[in-house]
Amino acid sequence: VEQVAFDVDGPFENVADTDFSLPENQRWVEQIVEKWKNLEIENIPLQIGGELISNNMEGEGHDPSRPGQVAYRYAHASESLIDAALNVAVGHQEGWAKRPIAERKALLVKCAEHLANNRSELLGGMMLDGGKNPMEADPEISEAIDFANYYARSLDILEGELSDVDFRPLGTVLITP
Repeated sequence: VEQVAFDVDGPFENVADTDFSLPENQRWVEQIVEKWKNLEIENIPLQIGGELISNNMEGEGHDPSRPGQVAYRYAHASESLIDAALNVAVGHQEGWAKRPIAERKALLVKCAEHLANNRSELLGGMMLDGGKNPMEADPEISEAIDFANYYARSLDILEGELSDVDFRPLGTVLITP
C-alpha cells in the first residue's frame, strides 16, 4: 500500500476523493465493507496522560445497520477522570506554547498524512459507527485531511505578514461534541 506524504513546505492542495468508478477502488471498498461487517472490536479505554484506563466499560457503540446489537464497548469518564484529563492538558500548556511554528506545522502535516494513510480504517469506522456508506464517508475523510493541511499552511502567515505580532496562547480549551 502506497504511503501518502505531504510536503510541509509545499502549497496547500485539496486531496482527491476516492474515484469509485475505478474497479480497483470498488474492490478496495468491498474489502473494507467485508472486514468491518463482523469485526470484533476490542474494548476502547480512555487515555489520559498516556495512561490507558479501562475500568468503566459501560459505553456502548451501535451500528445503525444492525439495530439492537452492541458493536463495541468503551470507557466512560467519571468526573474525577475528566478533571484529571483537564489537569494533564493544563500541565502541558506552557510546553505547547513554546513550540516553534515550524514544529506545529509539521505536526499538522503529520496528522494529515496519518489520516490519509488510514483512509480504509476511517471509512470502516464511519460505516460502523455513523451508518455512513463509503460514498458519504470518503469526502469527509478528504475534508479532514484538507483541514489539517490547510491549517498547517495557514501558520506561514505568522512568520510572514504577522511576524511583528505577539501571540499568546488562549489556554486549555475543552470541546465537547
